[in-house]
Amino acid sequence: PVVKDGMRTRGIYLPASEGWIDWWTGDQLESGKTHYPKTPLDRLPIYVRVGAVIPTQTVIQHTGQMPSAALTLNVVAGIATGKTERSLLYQDEGEGYGYRQNAWREIRTTHVQGSLKIERIGNFEGQKILAVEAVGITANPRELRADDRKIAHKFDPDRRRIRAELNGNEKEITLFRCSGQSVAVRFQISNFRFEILAVGISAKLKTNIPIVNFTLSIVNYHFSISAANFTKFSPLRSTGEQ
Repeated sequence: PVVKDGMRTRGIYLPASEGWIDWWTGDQLESGKTHYPKTPLDRLPIYVRVGAVIPTQTVIQHTGQMPSAALTLNVVAGIATGKTERSLLYQDEGEGYGYRQNAWREIRTTHVQGSLKIERIGNFEGQKILAVEAVGITANPRELRADDRKIAHKFDPDRRRIRAELNGNEKEITLFRCSGQSVAVRFQISNFRFEILAVGISAKLKTNIPIVNFTLSIVNYHFSISAANFTKFSPLRSTGEQ
């Protein structure tokens, strides 16, 4: 904290080996070094770890309003490919001994690149998750889906944040990156070569040989390809944010 009159900044060290995002601006900061942010009286510097899932709730005036306060899951963008982040939110009445009679609930989230899964365990009817936000996202995604249902979202480029409203019972939120990104790969079967250019969710194939048992699947800009009699495979190029 700033504790001296007239002080306008203060050093803060961000631990190494993790990425960090400014909560207010969505900017990513370099880890493993000390930063000197401005410290205005109306805004507390907050930095969140890449990949984290942070629940927040609407403003309340007293604890009696807790049951009706909506929850938002804030998903910090930038998680690495192949990495998984898990978090747990515990809910109960907040008073009394109902938890001893199983009046409790855990909300478990699993975050991987492009997907957030939500699992509810327990029979307590706690606060509902009525919104999800992505923090530190640099471009407006092509679409968001909740349980394979397309949902509306709003993108704030100044804060690098998107927000989508939920109905409170979703089990998986999927984010699809902006259209126009492309991936191209080159294969060689025996002595023949062909190329595939995938843009969005469509693909074009360049070849002059027949292909047997050839399949191409693209899910959230990750793709898998199989064909008979492969002898060589090499990436040609990859463009766009993965």
